[in-house]
Amino acid sequence: FNRTFLINGQRHSMQLRGDFDLRHTDTMDVRTLGMQALARETMIYLAPNLSCGVMKVGPVGRDTACYYDLRVKNSSVDRIIDAKCWRHFYTVARQETHVYTPACQRDVRPRK
Repeated sequence: FNRTFLINGQRHSMQLRGDFDLRHTDTMDVRTLGMQALARETMIYLAPNLSCGVMKVGPVGRDTACYYDLRVKNSSVDRIIDAKCWRHFYTVARQETHVYTPACQRDVRPRK
């Protein structure tokens, strides 16, 4: 899959590989195409309408600090986020850091 993000206003895209755990289908190990482990992402909440979810993100195979993401389906960005998603996020994260602004839509749009 492709993940696009901004660092200091610069657009970066990475081709990544996601390997799902057969016993824990809510968990995916994220790796580079060269198989370097980057993170383990576990979905801990998914909105009934599939518009958003809460992800626990941490290192693969190590019991060190993790963080939580509130992820929103791109088609849902302009709508009010599901209240249960917010509640679940605040329950586990206890604080927030805003990394999204409306300009992100323009800045990460696929290039032609």
